[in-house]
Amino acid sequence: MNCELIFYLARRTGENQDALSAVLSKTDFSIHAVAFATNESELCHDLAQSVAHCNLMFIVGGLDAPLSKNIHTVLSRALSIPLQEETEGVPRLKGAGILYNPEGDNGYVLESGRQTIVLLPDTAAQVKALVQGGLLRYLCRKYQIPIQKDSLSAVPAALLALGPLERGEELPGAEAAVIEGKSLHIRKRISFGAKLFLFLVMAACVAATVYSLHTYLSWF
Repeated sequence: MNCELIFYLARRTGENQDALSAVLSKTDFSIHAVAFATNESELCHDLAQSVAHCNLMFIVGGLDAPLSKNIHTVLSRALSIPLQEETEGVPRLKGAGILYNPEGDNGYVLESGRQTIVLLPDTAAQVKALVQGGLLRYLCRKYQIPIQKDSLSAVPAALLALGPLERGEELPGAEAAVIEGKSLHIRKRISFGAKLFLFLVMAACVAATVYSLHTYLSWF
């Protein structure tokens, strides 16, 4: 399965790409395209191109950038997802899953249906550590990709403890957000209750139409 890599304000891009490629090589995931963004406009353009034809995207860099250029701030504006403030005072996209990293910056996961955006720090060792643990297992399970049994053997237990993943649950995604192609337009998801209500309304309308038609034809 092809995925795409976007570097945003990232350093040592070659090392980071090699680290990510090495981890993904244990699976059938492969980096199909690489883009480089140095500002918000370029990032939004690259991301729009990716979501139009790709389900899995990695964005490396921008997590430690100043607030106005921080990856969370930029994606909040681009995807219309609100920010929530963490205890450290650093903003985070509301609903983003957290990949806890005891050795440095955390990673984050945004999900919308079949599409996944993974935010990673721009340090090769941290990229490898964050991806090759529970996240890789989760992505393989989500996209039904086989994974080598020994690919996680060298991962410290602390990095495998990614909260809900270890309890058989799913990573929290971007709540009520749907990525729609090049425009990156966000629309609200319809809850199950609302869908059921709409179904009943439509069924009632169809029944009323059929009854009216039957009554009208009976006059002839």
